[in-house]
Order: sequence, then structure tokens, then C-alpha cells
Amino acid sequence: VPREVPFTVTAQQNVGTQSPFVAPLAIEFRTNGLTLADADSTVILKNNKQENNGFRLSVIDVDNNTPVKFNMKTDMGSIHLDNGAGGRIIKQYKAKVEAIPGAVIKTGAFSAAMTVIVTYN
Repeated sequence: VPREVPFTVTAQQNVGTQSPFVAPLAIEFRTNGLTLADADSTVILKNNKQENNGFRLSVIDVDNNTPVKFNMKTDMGSIHLDNGAGGRIIKQYKAKVEAIPGAVIKTGAFSAAMTVIVTYN
């Protein structure tokens, strides 16, 4: 049974601007050398001995219910920047861990870490 955990990524203005403007944002989930599969939309998980454990991780964009392509910039939306530092955009995601069909499951601890980068376009 797949396990899904929701999370958010927030881009927030910290300093006011002299005149308001809109800035389009891009987001990238950088995997930092993790093993990718399924057209770069899943990470193959490994146990603490660096052996494949039979599971894969994907990140689902809740807005369109599609998996994120890792190591690729995608549109996050536009942030409205103003003189009161009130600009903010919140994006909803789900991390999904599921068994790889036909793979041998190896029990034990595992972890995977990636970097989330938000940039102005």
C-alpha cells in the first residue's frame, strides 16, 4: 500500500519594494545524485547498506495530480511583490513511497534527501 505525506513549499517576500510588481517563479527538486527511474519522476530508494530496497519515491504536484520531473525547473506560479512585504505563494505537494512492481522488498531503515530550489524567472 503506497504511503503519501502532504507538504508545502512557500515562497515569501521578506523586504518591501518601492513599487509593486509580479514575478514568475520556477521550482526544481534537485536529487543530488540519487538514482532516478520512470522518466526522472521517481527516485529508487536504498537501505542503509546502499542496496535497492524495492521502493520508489515520487513527489506529486497536488494542483494537477501529476508527478514532478526531478532536476527540471517547472512553473511555480507568480508572486505579487509589494511595499508591505506581503507577497507569498504556497504550493501543495505529496511525497509518495510505494513498492516497485516485481521488486524484492528489503526491510530496514532508509532515507533520501533532495534540495528544493525556487528561482525568479
